[in-house]
Amino acid sequence: MRLSREEFWVLDVTAQMNCCIALAWLNRPNVDEVFNKSHHGLTTNQLADLLVFMQKQGDLAIYRNTEGMFSNPILPERAPQVRDVVDFTPVWENPVFYPKAAIIEDFFMAAERQKRYDRWQQRDMMYRETLSFCATRQGAEKWEETAQVDWNKYLDSRASHPDDADLAENQSLSYCHAKALSEQTLDAWFDWKTRWDAHPDSFKASSFRRYHTERISPWKATYWKTFPEGYECDYWELTVYRKEGMNKAEGDRHRIFHTQSWQEHHALFDWCNSYVKDFPFEGD
Repeated sequence: MRLSREEFWVLDVTAQMNCCIALAWLNRPNVDEVFNKSHHGLTTNQLADLLVFMQKQGDLAIYRNTEGMFSNPILPERAPQVRDVVDFTPVWENPVFYPKAAIIEDFFMAAERQKRYDRWQQRDMMYRETLSFCATRQGAEKWEETAQVDWNKYLDSRASHPDDADLAENQSLSYCHAKALSEQTLDAWFDWKTRWDAHPDSFKASSFRRYHTERISPWKATYWKTFPEGYECDYWELTVYRKEGMNKAEGDRHRIFHTQSWQEHHALFDWCNSYVKDFPFEGD
């Protein structure tokens, strides 16, 4: 079935991610900055109608994230809190339909919380007290067909940050985890990172140490896509911030809220998402 541009936009947000996404983020005025893509162009009323329609089509699942909803994956000791693909089976097996009134109310509640909490607190509150969404398997498969995905180019990279590292104020240490369908893609990823961090526009300089690469069979690339095998690599990343006066805490905020140079952020985003073609129906 052919997707509309707006349906593709919503599915494109979630099908490429392995995490819970707050529904109200879709209605934020700066939604283009939140997801680093062009604005969906919908009003609040139109967006709510679209989300209701996509639920009825069976392409989108909306849920309230409660404690214990998702099973906790077993994480390797060598890289804690990085190998995490959320299992959305509880959502898919027990679908709940949210009408337009409930979606509008959720948008309103999220906007009110945003006024009361700072960015860090509000980031946590969004997940605990408002609705979240994900593509269903059916929706993700429609997105995959429309996007003409080349999984040989797929790569995902995540990181966690230990609190007990004995480092200078302008340094941070990360346990990182990258995964791809082939070792060649992982090698290309490290080559890109090494070259970019030497770029004068980068706000940081990093050094990397790969210490474990493993062939996984079967391999879960995303929460909805599994392959017979894939490769996952653990590595350390030591970062030294170049900006005068920037310490670890400021650097973490710099990274998490995408306030690093736009050249760097867009370059990284484009590299990681080169496996997906743009929406192929421009001009329709």
